[in-house]
Amino acid sequence: MKNIIQYIVILLKGGTCLKKRAFSNNNNWKPCMVLFLATVIFFCTGCGQDEPENETERIPESISVEGATLQTGYEIDDDYMIVSKQTTFKANEDFYFSFYNKEPFGVEEVLIELIYSGSGEVKADNKYEVDPDGDTVYDMIWFGQPGIYKVSAQVGEEVRAMQEVIIEAENN
Repeated sequence: MKNIIQYIVILLKGGTCLKKRAFSNNNNWKPCMVLFLATVIFFCTGCGQDEPENETERIPESISVEGATLQTGYEIDDDYMIVSKQTTFKANEDFYFSFYNKEPFGVEEVLIELIYSGSGEVKADNKYEVDPDGDTVYDMIWFGQPGIYKVSAQVGEEVRAMQEVIIEAENN
């Protein structure tokens, strides 16, 4: 490691690495550049965003197919849409989901699944009977254990929207 740093310092000063004796022509900078680039690549592969110290520090993901949306929050309006979107809740705390398909369902059932993100395990699911001409499903939900979960909406055989939520420990 110390040698690599010395070579980089020599290279940056305009000198050659590998102590000149390995290169007798004017192309001695090429191997140094290769070594320099290899070193940069080596160090950069370890670089990147730090992983959160716990999973509730990550930003929840969402999926939308053809404009369908699934949102979560504490309050819904008269059109059954979330008033103020939120993705972080406390364990055992009631909150709403609202799934808007953006087009008529075309089927008589919509499947909502509550999935633990870490393992993909379905913790709960419910088939909602819907009007095939309708486009919105909503309900109140809660999660008992802290973690990151997905609320998934499936119409027919297609998952149309998904929203991750962070469930924090209750304040006792």
